[in-house]
Amino acid sequence: MRRATIAVLVLAALALGACGNAVANPSPPPTVVAMNPPIGAVQAAVTLHMSRAANTKLTQSQVVVEKIEGDGARAKVLPEDPNAMDAAWVFLKKDAGLWTVVAGPGTAFTPEDMTSVGLSESLLP
Repeated sequence: MRRATIAVLVLAALALGACGNAVANPSPPPTVVAMNPPIGAVQAAVTLHMSRAANTKLTQSQVVVEKIEGDGARAKVLPEDPNAMDAAWVFLKKDAGLWTVVAGPGTAFTPEDMTSVGLSESLLP
């Protein structure tokens, strides 16, 4: 009985220690999502990124995937109230099957913006 109690306490301490590390690190982990078909994966990655980076809760219907080309994608984020703010683009890159937001949200991007994150200029609107 005593060994079982000690084992439970050790496991609880390890679990709490792992949680403590997550809380102590203020930077969010990269936003990556793996899923097929790619449109759903891109929407999910953008939704997750916006909730972490901009503290904005989106529905996937607010994320319109405009273009997927190879390992790059462009999506438009539609605001709840289009009179209050403009729509914004985000650009994603797929690496090892996972989509990651690498640029945006924003309303203007240059060819240099694309090449600096390893995406093709052809993804620009």
